[in-house]
Parts: sequence; C-alpha cells; structure tokens
Amino acid sequence: MKWWIKGIQVPNKPTTGLLVDENKLTKEFSQDGWIIQLDDYKNINDQLLPMKIAMRGQKNWLILKILSWEF
Repeated sequence: MKWWIKGIQVPNKPTTGLLVDENKLTKEFSQDGWIIQLDDYKNINDQLLPMKIAMRGQKNWLILKILSWEF
C-alpha cells in the first residue's frame, strides 16, 4: 500500500489496466487483486502526489482523502 498511496505501482508485481492522463499522471491501475484509482494530484516538495486514492478489492473498498503530506 505504501507505493499505491504515492500513485506508484509496486515494482516487480504484475500490473494491468494502467490509465494515465494527458499529463502522464497515473489515474488507475490494477495490482494484487485491487483496482487503484488516483485523483486530485498536487505538487508537494516538487513531487506530484495524489490527494484522493480509492482502492477496491473483491470484498473491500477504501477511499483516502489526503489533507496534507509530510516527509
């Protein structure tokens, strides 16, 4: 999940359904039985990060609304 929250697919894991917008920002992908949807990207410390993340599994649904990022 730590990768998905940043809008990144987990390395070395199969990914399907990759959708990107006109700015090449990831909007959606599927991995490990989950559909990850990302929206409302903001520039945080020179890195574009999603402020809204939806994760949908077979029996579970999770929506995260990020209020602020701290590193």
